[in-house]
Amino acid sequence: MKCAVILLCAGKGERLKEKRDKAFVRIGRVPLFYYSYDVFSKFACFSQIIIVAGKYYFSLIKRYAEDRRVIVTSGGKRRQDSVYRGLSLVKPGVDYVFVHDGARPFVTVDLVKRVKDNVVNFGAVAPGIRRRDALKIARKEFIDRNLNGGNIWHIQTPQAFRRGLLAEAYSKFNGKDAYDDAEIVMRAGHRVKLIDGDYLNLKITYPEDLLLAKAILKVSHRL
Repeated sequence: MKCAVILLCAGKGERLKEKRDKAFVRIGRVPLFYYSYDVFSKFACFSQIIIVAGKYYFSLIKRYAEDRRVIVTSGGKRRQDSVYRGLSLVKPGVDYVFVHDGARPFVTVDLVKRVKDNVVNFGAVAPGIRRRDALKIARKEFIDRNLNGGNIWHIQTPQAFRRGLLAEAYSKFNGKDAYDDAEIVMRAGHRVKLIDGDYLNLKITYPEDLLLAKAILKVSHRL
C-alpha cells in the first residue's frame, strides 16, 4: 500500500493576526506545520510528503523537513487550487492520497492509522466529531427554533481517498469554491465515509486558538 500526503501550508491566516502565514507561526522551537509533518513522516507507507506553501517559506520547510520523501511546491489562490497542484505531483504508483491542513498540529498517529484502515475499505474517508452543543436557528438575533444536532459533524483532516477517485473528482469539478476535498468528491457522485476524529485535532484560525495550542503542547510536554 503506497500513500502520499498533501500537507496544506499556503493559507495566509489573516484572522490569526500574525505576520507569518499561519502554518509557519512558531510554537516553541519549531513552526506550526512541523508537528503534523512529524506524524506523517513516521509512516513508511507514505512514499511522498508533498508540502504546499508560499515560495517565501521553501527554505524554512527544507530546514525542518529533511526527509527525502518531501516535495515542496507553491500554493494556489484557493484551498482546492493548492490541493490540485499537490495532486499533480503524486506519482502513478501511489494508491491513496491523504490531504491534511498544516494548521492542525494535533493530528495523531492513531488517527492517521484509522483513516488509513478505512480508506482501504471505503475509498473516501473524512474524520469528524459530533456536535455536542445545543443548536438554535435565529431570526433577527432571537432564537427561532431548536435544531436537532445529532447528525451534524465538525469535519476535520486528514481526509483520504483512492488516488484515481480523487483525480476523477477534481477533473469533474466545476471550479466553484468548496470547503474541503470531501465536498468535491461528493459533488462527483461518490460517498465519503465518516469516522470519529479527535477533539484535540483543532485547526488554528484565531489568536485564541494559538493560545490554546501552546497550552496543549505545554501540558503534553511537547513545548
